[in-house]
Amino acid sequence: MVGFKYKWKEMSKVSADPTINKGWFPVKIADAAPCVIKTEEGYERLGMINLQEEKAEVGWNDQIQVYDGPQVKKFMVLCRKPGLN
Repeated sequence: MVGFKYKWKEMSKVSADPTINKGWFPVKIADAAPCVIKTEEGYERLGMINLQEEKAEVGWNDQIQVYDGPQVKKFMVLCRKPGLN
């Protein structure tokens, strides 16, 4: 049976080039993918990252926090790779 393997990978290691990412690609809809965002307070929150713009967003306490630039490279993005189960 063929399926997928899933893994959280640092955004800086996510690439569209299969020779770089060794077959791991972001799980996404259009350009949006789930990511884990580490806040300034040290909390980890589930958010989304726009892979094209390299901009991440997370909402909590009726607020939306937007991150962009170099700090986005440290966030973890959910990726998948075809594999046997």
